[in-house]
Amino acid sequence: MKVQALAAVIIAGGCAAAHVSHASAAAVRTIPVCSESYSTTTFVGGRMLASAIFARIGVKLEWHSSQSCPSNALRISLSTRTPEGLMPGALAYALPFDGAHIVVFLDRIQRSVPRKITSRILGHVFAHEITPILQGCNHHADSGLMKAHWDEADLRTMFWQTLPFTPDDITLIGRGPSNSTGAGNPGPNESK
Repeated sequence: MKVQALAAVIIAGGCAAAHVSHASAAAVRTIPVCSESYSTTTFVGGRMLASAIFARIGVKLEWHSSQSCPSNALRISLSTRTPEGLMPGALAYALPFDGAHIVVFLDRIQRSVPRKITSRILGHVFAHEITPILQGCNHHADSGLMKAHWDEADLRTMFWQTLPFTPDDITLIGRGPSNSTGAGNPGPNESK
């Protein structure tokens, strides 16, 4: 099955990456994240992978159900019946001005990749959408998790390991807004 190019398109924002060491993000930062209560292997695996991706850089994702969601939490919704005309080709988008709300088009992910890697792609999409909110700007990298367009090689890498953050990604997360919702984050973030 030919997998469409999965792109992590970030709409250009006013964010300049600083070239600083990983040490600026060394302190553990806890980010509350709320989502609907799904107990599927795909969803649980995606959450676990996103948590592992952030744990490597000192960010702890604290998952809550939507029924017990803290007011300062990021909110993730999964769409299982995404209209074709809604952001064609996108796998997810973030609404940082709407209380840091992320919508993931789960149905599109499930149709775009082989079933055995759906949870791995979902975890990468979660991490990719959360990152600009934590950075306080829309930024994409030349490689890794925040790459503008994930290609076939990236998908193969995702099967065996996680796409890494670049040093600039980590620096921007460390310098991002102190509140978890990223108030003032410019524009929407869209993953394709």
